[in-house]
Amino acid sequence: MTSKKYVYSKEKNTPRSRVNVWQLNKTVQAQAHNIQLLQRAISHQANVNVQQVLLNESLSDRIALLEEEQWAREQSIFQRFARWFRK
Repeated sequence: MTSKKYVYSKEKNTPRSRVNVWQLNKTVQAQAHNIQLLQRAISHQANVNVQQVLLNESLSDRIALLEEEQWAREQSIFQRFARWFRK
């Protein structure tokens, strides 16, 4: 790239105003690759979060059922004791 065909700036042709298209394209491709990696990671994390929410909901449902059974068992024990005490 010895020719100055890659200068796209209409300002003065100083080294700061030059644009190396090959380098710019390489940087853009690297950034696009990073964006794809981030999108994959985000979608994977979202799926993991959905699975975790479902697990937590099913776990809390099971805990609630166990607590209801325990409460019913305690009530029945208390009722048996109250019946025995009334006799």
